[in-house]
Amino acid sequence: MLPKITYPEQVTLLAGLLEQIESSAGLTPGVLKIELMIETPQSIFNAYGRVAPPNLVAAGRGRVVGVHFGRYDYTALLNGHFCAPCSTRLTSITSPFRR
Repeated sequence: MLPKITYPEQVTLLAGLLEQIESSAGLTPGVLKIELMIETPQSIFNAYGRVAPPNLVAAGRGRVVGVHFGRYDYTALLNGHFCAPCSTRLTSITSPFRR
């Protein structure tokens, strides 16, 4: 699991490290997989205003098998507030998009 990603280069770096681990351990190439944690505004939209997840997944060179949305950290970075007892109530500019 790769948390708080913001740039495709971070995913590419992890993919490269996994390749090295597989090679040195005698594992089948591509057996180690990646799951991404979308927890920052930059992992939703890149610096050019384009949707970021497709590029983040592509940067994993076929290793990305899952993408998870971390609503707590994402909301906190937008200066929103998450009400844990309320479970799904978000009070931030993202409230209309929470589901």
